[in-house]
Amino acid sequence: MSSWASKNLSFAGRLQLISSVIQEITTFWCSTFILPKKVIKEVEKLCAAFLWQSSTESARGAKVNWLSLCHPKQEGGLGLKSLMHWNSIRVPSDASWGGRKLLNLRQQARKLIKHIPGDGKDIYLWHDNWHPSGPLVENFGARIVQDSGFSSQAKLEVVVNGNFWKRPPTHSPQLLDIQIALCDRLYPKKRDKDTVIWIPSTSRTYTTGRTWHWIKSKQSKVPWHRLVWFSRQIPKHSFISWLAILDRLTTKARQKKWSPNIDDTCVLCNNGSETVEHLFFKCTYAKCVWKSLSAMSEIPYLDSWQQLVLWMGKRIRRKSLYQTLIKLMWNAAVYHVWMERNRRIHQHVYKTTGESTNMSTRQQM
Repeated sequence: MSSWASKNLSFAGRLQLISSVIQEITTFWCSTFILPKKVIKEVEKLCAAFLWQSSTESARGAKVNWLSLCHPKQEGGLGLKSLMHWNSIRVPSDASWGGRKLLNLRQQARKLIKHIPGDGKDIYLWHDNWHPSGPLVENFGARIVQDSGFSSQAKLEVVVNGNFWKRPPTHSPQLLDIQIALCDRLYPKKRDKDTVIWIPSTSRTYTTGRTWHWIKSKQSKVPWHRLVWFSRQIPKHSFISWLAILDRLTTKARQKKWSPNIDDTCVLCNNGSETVEHLFFKCTYAKCVWKSLSAMSEIPYLDSWQQLVLWMGKRIRRKSLYQTLIKLMWNAAVYHVWMERNRRIHQHVYKTTGESTNMSTRQQM
């Protein structure tokens, strides 16, 4: 990673290296043994530093925290793997060593296991997840064991009568609820063995990928993900658009929060504070670019940046060639407005709105 840091890579280029090389290597490590948490934190720290600072020293100034990057793209993230989650669900190839480590995860794993009743000889009545309500002791409390008259270690077979359930008389409201829930939903099969399925997997057997998607924290889907991430995207354009939509670009207004003495005037129009809303919508430079694109495509000119993003996300989401070209132009326009801003600040080079518009359209043809 140190050798990559010396290269002049864009954010998108660094992201590609992290997702395709670094994370694949660490996934291999996780399949060999469970990594200590300190190691995982150090790896993620190095990846964050490389992504945001193109170094291995520090991720200080990261625009988006690492956990948010690990959300899927449709949830507003970048689809990176959370090594902490991935490490917890990998099964080490050295089972004799890894088995001891996996004992610490047994409570988490129990929630993902479902027992399907057959003859009831291999299922614990009170502790296994076979009932529609889940493990009975966990959901109804230990008192139901005493009320039932059965042992706490009783197997399910004590309430199986052929292909039907035994329903011992009881005055316990909780036991009655347990019995009623079984009437129309689940029946034992005396001639079959009890089976165990892995809930996250459609094949009902354990797979690392499905388990990872199941246990990771989930966010609501964002309406604009197809606008930014699509099959023919230009990665460096999409990355800047993603940051702009999240309002994580290092605009002068954001810098002023850390350094009050900074002049936050927009360098494109010399009028107004340089926020994302101003830079990509209210700025006269950006207005000229959007109006030019509106004249040649379905990109509308609306009242605000957020309205434009939401409109584009809802309307321009198909995979047709025409809509793909519109998405390419939109992302290119965001990218070139941002690049023009950077050129004026750092290189004192100026391009007209016509040049930025031409670059936004010419690259897509």
